[in-house]
Amino acid sequence: MHKAIPFILVLLVMAGCVAPQAGPTPTPSPPARPPSRSTPVPTLAPTVAAPSPTASATSSPPTPTAAPTAAPPQGGVLPAPLYVLDNGQIARIERDGKSRSLVTNERVDIQGLAPVATFALARAGDIAYVVGDLKADRLVRAGPHGEGRRTIYEAEGHELSDLVWSSDGAQIYLRMLNNRQPPDTPSGIYRVSAEGGALELLRADDPVDNVANPSPTISGYRPFSTSPDGSHILMEITSTYYNNCSLGVMPVGGGDAVRLDLPPGIKTFCGEATWSPDGTAVYFLAGPEAGPTVWRGDTASGATMAMATIDVLSRAPLALPGGVLRFFLVRRDPSGAGAMSFVMANLTAPQAAPAPLGVPFSDRLGRVLWAPDGSGAAMGVETASKSVDLRWATADGPPVPLPNTNQGIADMAWGR
Repeated sequence: MHKAIPFILVLLVMAGCVAPQAGPTPTPSPPARPPSRSTPVPTLAPTVAAPSPTASATSSPPTPTAAPTAAPPQGGVLPAPLYVLDNGQIARIERDGKSRSLVTNERVDIQGLAPVATFALARAGDIAYVVGDLKADRLVRAGPHGEGRRTIYEAEGHELSDLVWSSDGAQIYLRMLNNRQPPDTPSGIYRVSAEGGALELLRADDPVDNVANPSPTISGYRPFSTSPDGSHILMEITSTYYNNCSLGVMPVGGGDAVRLDLPPGIKTFCGEATWSPDGTAVYFLAGPEAGPTVWRGDTASGATMAMATIDVLSRAPLALPGGVLRFFLVRRDPSGAGAMSFVMANLTAPQAAPAPLGVPFSDRLGRVLWAPDGSGAAMGVETASKSVDLRWATADGPPVPLPNTNQGIADMAWGR
């Protein structure tokens, strides 16, 4: 049975996966299913430290060049149809930014539970999604408009989350949490044929070394995204018994993973990361407890370095050609009142001052989905009058409201 994770906006929306200064006392029993990729969004703490971290990479990234201003999308407001997981169902918003239709109409036996837990889109347009029901989670595949719906995997006691399509659309990577007693196969990262069939284990969760006093290094694994050439998986590595998260890169067929190593006192804020266009690096959020900025991780060595100074609080990085980074710059009220503002920004060189783009806004920023070329972003925000709103924003004009239920955007993806 799928355990729903409520979409709660707190500061920047929901807690991020941040390692504490000292680990909490472990619990002797295995934890419940970790949140899916659609859940964590980094949260900022009230204060910011002043000094800049020392880069730990053994080599510097390529020197960036300025990104060209993208032309507005032809034939519509949006660059492509936008799929959203909204109030427990998948909806499709057309490029005009106005037309919205439901792609799913799932029902479950548990009253009050959002039927669809998570979803992912293949490059060809097919949708894979998880329906969490009383007896078992169902992995469902359907066409771009919900046509041809069919269940491709279902097994009692196997909880499914964190869906990622292979680049050729032949496989679906996912996390399976095995709740059977005793377990018949380890929890961890699996893949399944997009046509259906048995799960194939790629990376098992670490076995527990001591149930009464488990080690903080005991980890679970979940897929996050595939590299541009489809050869590797970026995965989130979460401590099974402690509040700790890191990132690693693994071949799509399984095997040894390269972990992105950070210097002492710097934590990974899981939930938002992006590949470089050539696949040689991953840009992600990391920093002290006060909040994250953008870091670079080399996918071959695991070496990392800070791309911005520690006071450049950041959300939702996107790597563009030429080494340019685009993200949302977070600014706190200097009076200490707790207010924040957000603005799109460019970073064209490591440790340089970011260049703001467009007009700042004070509505609390939730989930973000950039257009692939960085020309704009679909974003969920918390407003004073609505719990959650959905907008399309660019750097050169006012945001465009997009149709939604105002109940919570749990995930987003671009269609063809």
